Amino acid sequence: MARNNKMENRRSRWSWGCAAAFAIAMIAILPGCGGSEGPASDTPAATDEVAKTAPATKTVQEAALQAEYRYESANKPDPFRPFILLRESSKVAESPLRRYDLAQLQLTAVVWNVELPKAMVADPTGRSHVIQIGSDIGKNRGIVTNIGDREVRVKETYIDYLGHESQKSVTLKIVQPDLYGEES
Repeated sequence: MARNNKMENRRSRWSWGCAAAFAIAMIAILPGCGGSEGPASDTPAATDEVAKTAPATKTVQEAALQAEYRYESANKPDPFRPFILLRESSKVAESPLRRYDLAQLQLTAVVWNVELPKAMVADPTGRSHVIQIGSDIGKNRGIVTNIGDREVRVKETYIDYLGHESQKSVTLKIVQPDLYGEES
């Protein structure tokens, strides 16, 4: 019974404390919510300081010019157009290597010291494909430009959001484990 009395006393003290804190806060805040009454705002020195610190007001003409502004889209890029444009798919059958990005393909073999050099790449599904100079490869319209010792160079063509074409040369290299099991 004594324990319940102590709990009730604590609760009532806490609720009275919260009510008192709220009342003090309201008394401190409410006088600041009034109008511009008071001796400080009536003095000429106070009004001069307010006029100096207040930002300059806009003229009626500037306000009218702002109200009449309209967006002109001439010579501006379309903000809703994607950055990388997708080409319409051609009806000609594409190479199966066109489905994959160059980073997904792995160079597995190269025959390069012959008249017509060739290379073998593996796609992510494990299928191997033989390529030669001029073969189509990669999603970004890549073309094999050079087949050398342990590497194949591919020139990819990108189209940016403005419609301009840019080219990038990518090198695929054979990844072979060393004697110690590390990749080179």
